[in-house]
Amino acid sequence: MAKTVFAVLSISKPEILGPKIQQLYPNDSLKISHNEWLIAAESTSQILSKELGVLEEGAGTALIVALSGYFGRMPTTVWEWIKLKWGSE
Repeated sequence: MAKTVFAVLSISKPEILGPKIQQLYPNDSLKISHNEWLIAAESTSQILSKELGVLEEGAGTALIVALSGYFGRMPTTVWEWIKLKWGSE
């Protein structure tokens, strides 16, 4: 199964969600701001939410979106990470 890239936007408790992302996805996550991450995973938004504790474990409110395309203005490292992880096995 190919990996999907997800955008994770922590609304209320990034100090809790950030370490959890690093623990579960140390090689497949990229922090892009104090409360935003990209995660590459063979998963769904719902499963990822549960794994990160957004639904039951008090990781605060967050929005997790599977990306189907991308465009914008970000540092080169972000574009390189997306290109590397997009659809990887």
